[in-house]
Amino acid sequence: MGRERVTRGPDHAVIIAGAGTRLWPWTGPGLPKPLLPLGGGGRTLLAAVLDRLAGLVPPDAVALQAPRRSARASRPPSRAWRGAPSSGNERARHGPAIALAMRRLLAAAPEAVVAVLPADQRVADEPAFRAALAAAAETARGGALVTLGVVPDHASTRFGYIEAGGPLGGGSARGVARFVEKPDRATAERFLAGGRHLWNAGSSSGAPTRSGARWNAPPRAGRPIARVVDGDAAAWEAAPRTSIDYALMERTEGVAVVPLDAGWDDVGGWDAVIRLAHAGTPGRRASCRRRVRRRTARS
Repeated sequence: MGRERVTRGPDHAVIIAGAGTRLWPWTGPGLPKPLLPLGGGGRTLLAAVLDRLAGLVPPDAVALQAPRRSARASRPPSRAWRGAPSSGNERARHGPAIALAMRRLLAAAPEAVVAVLPADQRVADEPAFRAALAAAAETARGGALVTLGVVPDHASTRFGYIEAGGPLGGGSARGVARFVEKPDRATAERFLAGGRHLWNAGSSSGAPTRSGARWNAPPRAGRPIARVVDGDAAAWEAAPRTSIDYALMERTEGVAVVPLDAGWDDVGGWDAVIRLAHAGTPGRRASCRRRVRRRTARS
């Protein structure tokens, strides 16, 4: 995508961290995936996310939402970090975690635009990512829920897709025609050739007043989250285990998508670790191999 002038970014950011079980035994409760040294330039994935937000989101407006046992280990040694981990649960999925974060922001900043970002993704072109996130925030200020859609460079069957519709305004944002589940190989090839489909990156922007209310509309979802906010931590077990796409995005009209062409990688398996290690300098490749050997030897 072409470069857009970065103006105003999101008012708040919530970074969602999981356990990274697909990279076991390197990862685990004591070393969650966001703390792996795969963010580029010797950084962890989480530190790289914070660096991408620097100058775009105020440092004290960045919060980490993580499983309880991972949260303590996920405090990054970064000057930009001012947030605090939540008292989440190991079985939490992104849907209720995002809903909880939005509810917590309702009282303090109901009209703020909030970016929700995974803590464990790699981005090669950070200026392009920042431009896309700023464009998403600007679209969200108009009242839309916005997601980032990765411009695919191959026909992948590992990701869900977003079919982009027509342009919205004069920027890069487009309407979402539909969300598509992970396709078979033939369908993925057709999506790539057609040029209208984007990978679903799992990053979104919206305001707590709108997105929180929409997500919490079903009582089964809203009541447990409200009780957790009021101090009943045990109510978390009653929150539905569902993704943000199913709980909110796919059920909401007028969702927008901003294309992201920034060398995105979800680091979703050992093949990605090997690919990123080979792309690094010889010293960092060796350091990565040593860390993997030490971690797997202790398992």
